[in-house]
Amino acid sequence: MKNAVIEYLYRDAANYTKVNQCIISGVVTADMERIIWGCLDEDVYFIPSQVGLPEERKGTIDPNLDHCWFEWGGVFALTNEAPTVDITAEKLVQNFQARKGKWDDTQREEV
Repeated sequence: MKNAVIEYLYRDAANYTKVNQCIISGVVTADMERIIWGCLDEDVYFIPSQVGLPEERKGTIDPNLDHCWFEWGGVFALTNEAPTVDITAEKLVQNFQARKGKWDDTQREEV
């Protein structure tokens, strides 16, 4: 069974970047990816933890530089490797649709 490699980027105010990558169960179709793109804040930003994806920054949070927003990179590739997160392509799309226009950037996680 094919699975999707998802890629997204964390960028802090000092332009420090950290690429995040995970494998989800199933294939993300072009239509599904268009739906996800349509749910992003300002056409690029989202909060991974609010859609079931892990978040990796640089280890410690600097309140002067860090925030909760990540940049969606999309489906990077298809793979036969096992999923690294417990979410299907369909559920990921549903989670994005549930957050469209309702991203909660008031909560911070300590990393």
